[in-house]
Amino acid sequence: MTYRILITGSRTWTDWETVWRALDDTIGAQVKNGETEFVVVHGHCPRGADAIADSYCEDQAGWRDNAGQVLAVEQHPADWTAPCGQHCRTAHRRRRGDGTSYCPTAGLTRNQQMVDLGADICLAFIRDDSRGATDCARRAARAGIEVRRWTA
Repeated sequence: MTYRILITGSRTWTDWETVWRALDDTIGAQVKNGETEFVVVHGHCPRGADAIADSYCEDQAGWRDNAGQVLAVEQHPADWTAPCGQHCRTAHRRRRGDGTSYCPTAGLTRNQQMVDLGADICLAFIRDDSRGATDCARRAARAGIEVRRWTA
């Protein structure tokens, strides 16, 4: 069985030590319980908590394989250019400076998709009351997923 760790965090989160320690502690506790396969799930933002979790997984992958454990990453970038969903308000799309439009709720839709795929735990790194990270943590809690929060 694969132990799924959902990471949600602010794109302005810069405290990599906290993310690495949280992942180390979470994985370490599960290794003691006999788990050997782990997947870190996140929204694939190129900065902040998602990027820090990616760097952790890259750094640990070889070591984990040598220890008989598998550590994988599952990235779920929001599709900002996708058509609006059925729950979107009429004419709520926003325009970028280059003239293209995007759906401002794409991140929330992605959060729900990640939660719907299931996780054993959600590690939330929320800075400045980030709406997106707070939303994902709230959705995870509502789905019965244990949520651990760090704030800055």
